[in-house]
Amino acid sequence: MPTFSISVINAEFSVRNEHILATFAASREEAIRGAPQIGTDEIIGGKGFFGAEVVVEDDSQIVDRFVVAIGSSPLR
Repeated sequence: MPTFSISVINAEFSVRNEHILATFAASREEAIRGAPQIGTDEIIGGKGFFGAEVVVEDDSQIVDRFVVAIGSSPLR
C-alpha cells in the first residue's frame, strides 16, 4: 500500500503525518477528517479562528491541496 503524507500548515502551526492507505481517495478523506479536528482543538484552546492549508503528498508529489477554516463567535 502507498504511503501518503498529510500536512496541516499555517503561520503558527505545522504538523505532518504519514499514513499508509490503499488509495488517494482514502488519503483525502483522512485529511478532510483530521484537519477540522486540529482546528477544533485550537478553538477550544481559546482561539477565535483557525485557518490552515492542507497538503496531501504521495512520494513527495502534491496530489491534493485545500484550505480549512474554523471559527467561533459569541452570539448576542
